[in-house]
Amino acid sequence: MTEETAKRPTLLPKLALSLASIAFCIAILGLGELYCRYFLDINLRKTSKDFIAADPAGRIVGNVKNGEGVSFGTDVFSDENGFRVPQGYIGKTNDRAVLFLGDSVVFGVGVPEEKTFAGLFRSQMPDVTTYNSGVVGYELADYKRVADSFLPAHNEVKRVYLFYCLNDFQPPEGSTLAKTEDATLYKSIKHAIGSIFVNLNEFLGPRSKLYVYITGLTADPSRRYFEWDLTLFNVNEDRFRETLSPIVEIDRLVKEHKAQFVVFLNPYEMQIRERENANFDPQNRIESFLREKGISFVDTRDRFKGLPTSKDAFLFADPMHLNETGHRIVFDALLDDWNSKGILTPGGKVQ
Repeated sequence: MTEETAKRPTLLPKLALSLASIAFCIAILGLGELYCRYFLDINLRKTSKDFIAADPAGRIVGNVKNGEGVSFGTDVFSDENGFRVPQGYIGKTNDRAVLFLGDSVVFGVGVPEEKTFAGLFRSQMPDVTTYNSGVVGYELADYKRVADSFLPAHNEVKRVYLFYCLNDFQPPEGSTLAKTEDATLYKSIKHAIGSIFVNLNEFLGPRSKLYVYITGLTADPSRRYFEWDLTLFNVNEDRFRETLSPIVEIDRLVKEHKAQFVVFLNPYEMQIRERENANFDPQNRIESFLREKGISFVDTRDRFKGLPTSKDAFLFADPMHLNETGHRIVFDALLDDWNSKGILTPGGKVQ
């Protein structure tokens, strides 16, 4: 054996060193994951698949009836309507009821039911039946479908609240405008969904709190989601009105039901973070539309101004989902609105 051969490292030590390095990295990641799970308030971005009901085409139709699951790390339960309720809830039908329409914000992902604004309303107003029809992944057309199917059989519903979030601004299904306008936007969406980053986010977001923590600190998903949703409002007036038309239809349905209808507009975390410099053009545009149509609304943005930071009202690195503090803020606005308006009698009079 020559001196040069003797000095040349063999393959085995190299392999051992590589495996040791990999094991060390895995150990560090494991410790980081444990730390995030047990010491930080971080929610996994996941709702149990078997808690969500879908049609054969895969379209979300609601929560399963009398089901239970986990949403963003919190146990969740539903009643015979598929509406979120506390564990062990035994409902009773009062002569007055309120119906909440909305998506995951109304459903209250990551927050115990009794601490969501719907749950707080339920406990604060025991003589009023609370129906929380919020479903993760719902859109404006779904809100109308719920109103269509639920209101005729429930005369006890005296007021309907629709909680509108900026990501609800999606083109109506089958819209002719959606087919002919903004083609580049839809190509961008398709490309984004197929990107490596999005796929990685969809895989790790529901599984790793460490991943949620790192991306929350480095990628600022709240800003990215808000800026993306802003682009959806870059449409002409015809498209804008068509997209919001289900709200007008719901208003008509509720009035035919001899009940009252109110739209709540909640801010994004980025809008509260930027304070005086925040872009509220989408909400302002929606409010102008609602005023024109004679639809009552509540803009909750001012309710969030007293917080030390915007993060105090939202889940970690989340663009729009409220934490317990945020739900309390919206509940206070909800209770004020409820108490400020009389309730319609069967004859259509306010008492």
